[in-house]
Amino acid sequence: MIARVITLHLRADKLDEASQLLTHTSHRTNTLPGLRGELMLVDRERCKRMVIGIWETEGDLRASERDDLWRHALAGAAHLLTSTPTQETYQIERQSTFHTHQLQET
Repeated sequence: MIARVITLHLRADKLDEASQLLTHTSHRTNTLPGLRGELMLVDRERCKRMVIGIWETEGDLRASERDDLWRHALAGAAHLLTSTPTQETYQIERQSTFHTHQLQET
């Protein structure tokens, strides 16, 4: 499995607007083939957000990049950002699940 990590540095007054945009984009991407899960992290003190997508294969990840949903979302978020977003890819060495509860959006 493969993880894509997108890191965003945001204007302090735009954290909530960025959350809405990212959530909307996530709802549109959650049906892409091979996407097994996603985490959205926020550090409000440092005005930083991270989106971590978990993909079944590198091929699935690359196919999602051709879909352009995230690219369009990030382009539309330019006014929210203080720097260019970064994207990194990692192989998942180990994954553990400790609870069977459904994650609730907050």
